[in-house]
Order: sequence, then structure tokens, then C-alpha cells
Amino acid sequence: MSGVTDLASARRSGRPNDRLMAPPGYCRNGVPDESAPVFAATPERLIAAVDRVAAAEPRTREVGRGPLARQFVQRSRVLRFPDDITVQVLSSDAGATLAIWSRARYGYADFGVNRARVDRWLAAIGAALAVDTQPGTE
Repeated sequence: MSGVTDLASARRSGRPNDRLMAPPGYCRNGVPDESAPVFAATPERLIAAVDRVAAAEPRTREVGRGPLARQFVQRSRVLRFPDDITVQVLSSDAGATLAIWSRARYGYADFGVNRARVDRWLAAIGAALAVDTQPGTE
């Protein structure tokens, strides 16, 4: 994965300025905040949805890419502080799932920004996949 943090071996700082969601047992060096959903999609469709969602986010740019992994930086609106977002898509028995880690690069607390971002991205990914399965969108 060129320029993408490996979430299976990532180490969390212990500060309350990140949000990690992953399948159970995926992260070897830390416990995710919650389990990731499984999507009724192929891994390729899921990563394409991730790409569309990230492209629609303001002040966000891709900084690393692998076949089923992406690394992004999103900057805050006023002070332009960088947050790092890593997404890895994984195969699942029922479709595809992902690991997503959003974290502040600086500071101790983030006032819920990273939790809100992960929740917003997951909702948008689900909506993008739902649109993909509508008649006439294939």
C-alpha cells in the first residue's frame, strides 16, 4: 500500500482525538471504538464509493493509494489543521467491510470531529452504494 497506514498494525495514541472503526479482531495493536458494518457490495464497489465520498468532502485530498486502501488529509475550515483519514476495504463472507481511522495530527482532544467524520462518511458510503444498486444506474 503506497503511502497508506496499515490499520491492522496501527498504534493509537491514547488521546481522545481519533475514531477507529474496524471488523472484530482486525487491529492487532488496539481495540477499535466499534465494529465496522458489512456492505452488500464487492470490495471494488466499496472502494469506489469511498473515493466518491472523499472527493465530495471539502478541503480533502488523497495522499496515498493502494488497490483497496486510501489515505486522505482533511483540513479544518478555519485554522486549516490537518486530520488524517485511512480507509482499508476488506472482503467479508457477506460482501465487503472496511476499517476506517480518522485522527487529529495535533492537539489532545478533537471535540468529536473525528467521530462525526467517520459517521458522516459511513452514511455517505451507504447512500452511494444504495444509488449504485438502483435500476438504470449500472
